[in-house]
Amino acid sequence: MTGAQLKTTLLTTAIDLGDPGVDEIFGWGLVHADNAIRGPGQFLKDTTFKADLKLRPTGSANHYYFLNNISGEGNLEVLGNQGDYLYLVGEQSYTGTTTVTSGNLVLTNSYDIYTPAVIEQDYFTRAKVKTSSLNVALAGTASLYGVELTKANISGKLQVSNSKVNNLTLQNSSWLIVNLNAVNSWDGAKLTHGLETQTVALDGVLTVAPVVNQALTTASGELEVITWKTKSGEFAYVEYKDNAYLTLSASEQSYTSTGFKVKYQVKNSVAVATSLTSASEYSLQDQETLLTGATLLDASLTDVALTASDLTTEEQATLASIQNLSTEQARDLLISQSGVSYSNLLQATSQANLKTTLDFTKTAAGRYLTLDNSVHAYVDAHYQDQDWSLSSSFLKGTFNNQGMTAGAYKQVNGYNFGVAASYATGNWHEGIKGANYHLTKAKVKTSGLTLTFGKASNQYWLASSIFASYNRFDVERSSLEAYDQQTKFNATSLGLDLQAGYLALQTNNFTLEVRGGLIYQYYRQGAFKENATNTTAESLAFEARSRGTSNLYANLGLKANYNFTTFALPSALELEVNAQQKLSNNNFKVKFAQGGNGASGFGHNFLADLNLGYSLSLNESFTIKLVGSYVKASNWESKEAKLSFDLKF
Repeated sequence: MTGAQLKTTLLTTAIDLGDPGVDEIFGWGLVHADNAIRGPGQFLKDTTFKADLKLRPTGSANHYYFLNNISGEGNLEVLGNQGDYLYLVGEQSYTGTTTVTSGNLVLTNSYDIYTPAVIEQDYFTRAKVKTSSLNVALAGTASLYGVELTKANISGKLQVSNSKVNNLTLQNSSWLIVNLNAVNSWDGAKLTHGLETQTVALDGVLTVAPVVNQALTTASGELEVITWKTKSGEFAYVEYKDNAYLTLSASEQSYTSTGFKVKYQVKNSVAVATSLTSASEYSLQDQETLLTGATLLDASLTDVALTASDLTTEEQATLASIQNLSTEQARDLLISQSGVSYSNLLQATSQANLKTTLDFTKTAAGRYLTLDNSVHAYVDAHYQDQDWSLSSSFLKGTFNNQGMTAGAYKQVNGYNFGVAASYATGNWHEGIKGANYHLTKAKVKTSGLTLTFGKASNQYWLASSIFASYNRFDVERSSLEAYDQQTKFNATSLGLDLQAGYLALQTNNFTLEVRGGLIYQYYRQGAFKENATNTTAESLAFEARSRGTSNLYANLGLKANYNFTTFALPSALELEVNAQQKLSNNNFKVKFAQGGNGASGFGHNFLADLNLGYSLSLNESFTIKLVGSYVKASNWESKEAKLSFDLKF
């Protein structure tokens, strides 16, 4: 503001003392700082309050708010750049003219600025702005949100949402943008017009844009987006904007005696998902994921109570955000709301737990009868990289974890014994191919214990292991914004591993054995509830029940071992090929407290495992071994490097 404008603001917001109005003793009254900071209280007669939004310190805000009910007979003129905004909030009683020469003027009945996603009946009590005329020049823009004006003459841009202008004149250079809303009534939320007029002169460009819609049921029809009693002229050009949930198009008879009519087609989330899968070549898993997410999203929107009379501002903002998503954004939201990320996370950590157990079981109990009765102290360090992706799918993910296993094993009188503890940490990410962000990410900590016992002979070995693991997850998921959902939860697994080996071929330097077995795992995911980082995302937060699932796996493979020397030190090369078949269904779907299950994740019902190892004995007691492994399923793969140390004493 200029110095004169600051003075006007202080005077017109002062507390009146003495006789009403300005008197000789108290003048304008007592300065009221709280009122003054809300902007002027009057526009004085025969003056024009020039709000020059370009007069600001470098780097300061370009959004300014006048929150008082401004009275008086003076005028207002707004000047600014394209990104400068002045907001007049609530009732305005001044009767002078309002001119937007350049910049933006926003007239709104609510400090929330935007029109709610679903308008309650009492929202139609619009804020009355008593300016004698709103004039918008070619370089200016005015936006009306839930207000009523007497007169407007538009040469520039006018954006309208749930507002009324009794006498509206649109020049041939004007651009009118009418936003559609939904209004609550006793029988549900329905679309309603965005602009109401009495007398209107049409010209220029009209854009009809969906701000929000009910988005719970599929519906179609025609709607007058502008209403009038008297009309002259027609628009030079009309365009229709769509979003994922609402399609607008021209009516066969756009101009009627009472308004401008358009056709609309409303979709719910399931319909959006169906159109997505039919428009592109998605895999069956993609289709399941999208439809599951859509069903759960529609259910959550129903829980928000779209037809209830107590819809909160936060819930309205949620619906507005969802219903204005682009096709790609809607797809990403449906994927995220399907719960598939949690299924994939549980599967990835479960598979990592199984491999740790199986590797130690084969090391400690996969031994034939030997004269070696020493205690072997065993330590390994590993790095594992799991990736899942399908050529026909848009979903991809990765789980990188590193950890170590420490234990001991021994053979006594033809029996193998072993015990080991393990610990690992990992980072998990899942997202959309080609996108530079993730739908979900998590930090994972795992601790485990394995006890193994087995029988050894010259020709075969038998092994059994009892194992347990504990996983701790710290998850961040994206719904409407990046990582706006957060939760922490636990999972535990218990299992029994039965393995056997048979020596099929043996020479001086070479052995070949057949290996196979069964693994039973009981995996229990703890209950969790997501916490939204903002109020808009609260309605989309997951609450999952705890659930247990049993999985059974069968594995069969061959292991070849070739002994030689490296610099006179005993060495060996190992090549092992295994196949693993899951004998139970994918049971890692999340079970939601509000009902329904999440989508299934990537599949590893059948996988092939290739291991290549090199060991070097530095002396009779100490051996170093390096193993690389590659595991492949239809849409999942794992690569691992492991360095182990074996010391016997």
